[in-house]
Amino acid sequence: MSTEKDNGFVVDVGPSSPFDPAGAIIGGSDRSVAVTAKRTGCFKYSAGACRSGAIYGMCDTANAELIVTK
Repeated sequence: MSTEKDNGFVVDVGPSSPFDPAGAIIGGSDRSVAVTAKRTGCFKYSAGACRSGAIYGMCDTANAELIVTK
């Protein structure tokens, strides 16, 4: 969840997602999201964030790795 008004984000782990429910995690200032990791491992993901009504260059995406342990 974002505390800034009119911000949104997407986190996509792809088909190997350890989370339940599976699929992209989409949330923002007016939409909190809860997911639970169901399996351990190292997962590559992409994360993006944008402000509602943003003009070119006001959004960003990054790639990273997530390690889930028990």
